[in-house]
Amino acid sequence: MADTLDQDLRVLKEWLRGAWRYLADPSSTAFQRREIRNYMKDADVALRSGLKQLAARKRARREALGDVVAVQRPNFRILRLDA
Repeated sequence: MADTLDQDLRVLKEWLRGAWRYLADPSSTAFQRREIRNYMKDADVALRSGLKQLAARKRARREALGDVVAVQRPNFRILRLDA
């Protein structure tokens, strides 16, 4: 499932890059630019939502692994040797 989310985010990012290039095209009409900006707003909302989901997954994974690592970490004492 994470692979699908990653792929969707990559597609949205790439689409937004292309949309910005399209907006810069002087041959596009005002209507076309307005429509593409509306689509860009929707894509931006979807991208932000996906990035929040990805961050939440990473945070949950890190917390789950942090509990395991904390249990397995040995307790070392640092010795100071005066030479």
